[in-house]
Amino acid sequence: MDPNSFINQRNNFGLSPNFIVTIIYSLCTLGIAFIVAWVNFQQHRVSKANLKLQLFEKRFKIYEMFQRLHLRCRYLEENISSEEILQFAEESGATPFLFGEEIAEFLSKFVGLLYDYAEANLSGLKQIPKDYNSSQEKKQTKEIARKKLDEHCKSSIKLFGKYLCLKKWI
Repeated sequence: MDPNSFINQRNNFGLSPNFIVTIIYSLCTLGIAFIVAWVNFQQHRVSKANLKLQLFEKRFKIYEMFQRLHLRCRYLEENISSEEILQFAEESGATPFLFGEEIAEFLSKFVGLLYDYAEANLSGLKQIPKDYNSSQEKKQTKEIARKKLDEHCKSSIKLFGKYLCLKKWI
């Protein structure tokens, strides 16, 4: 029997063995292509989630610093040094990129109010009238600065909430 006769023979369906082997190779190639596409899609999802996580961590760090400074002014009534304020201003310098212009403006005004609060804590009024008690004036100035700071920070949850909502990241 000639070896080529087997190759030229047809099965019951009228298909030659070469054609069947070609179909099997084609199906295997197609299967590998689908697996590669699926792995690529999964890598894309992981990469996208990782990018969102990194962005969230950077945003949360700024928010956490903001909250810490605000709470120190609001409840602990601690003195805040100009170095701490300057460090916060430097750390929050990327807010237009991370958050947007509204948060950048909000934090810029917050830094200004922090300086006012720190100044009120350290010196009180620059020119104290002679008929007023300096400690009373200092306390009133500090209270006014704190109230301005609190009034400004009331909208912080609404502003930051858009960017730190965990439902967006899941």
